[in-house]
Amino acid sequence: MSTIEAESLTARSSLDWRGGYPLLARQFPTACRHLETWVVSLGILASQVQSALRTGERFVFSGLWLFIASVSAFDTYLTVRYSAELYFEEINPVARYLLHINDWEPSLLIGWKFMGTFVVLGFVAALYTHHRRLGLMVTSTLASLQMALLGYLTCA
Repeated sequence: MSTIEAESLTARSSLDWRGGYPLLARQFPTACRHLETWVVSLGILASQVQSALRTGERFVFSGLWLFIASVSAFDTYLTVRYSAELYFEEINPVARYLLHINDWEPSLLIGWKFMGTFVVLGFVAALYTHHRRLGLMVTSTLASLQMALLGYLTCA
């Protein structure tokens, strides 16, 4: 018998049937247990990653929410600070109407700004609580609009 035939016979012997099962089939339950342990570990890791992403998402939502509130507060500050010039400077037609019906006194406008901000922030918080992805998209859109407003208020 040549060495090549002997190596071939040795390689085939591990696949031979012994006791009705091939050697590989007898090792299968051990491999399955190792695979099951690995899958469970991977599942735990995936849940930890999801938890970390949710935590990060909460920080993003909270930051956007606070940014919207801050820009609204800054806009209200500018309304109070430059109340004498509102007749010439205010370009928002709804704000001009509220100023006009109150003899250009900004108190009514400030009340409506506060109420509008309060309602919108409450709405996005409730939306985020019930539908996280949609709430985050709406809040991101509002924050983008507030960023544009902030740019206009500071540069114009």
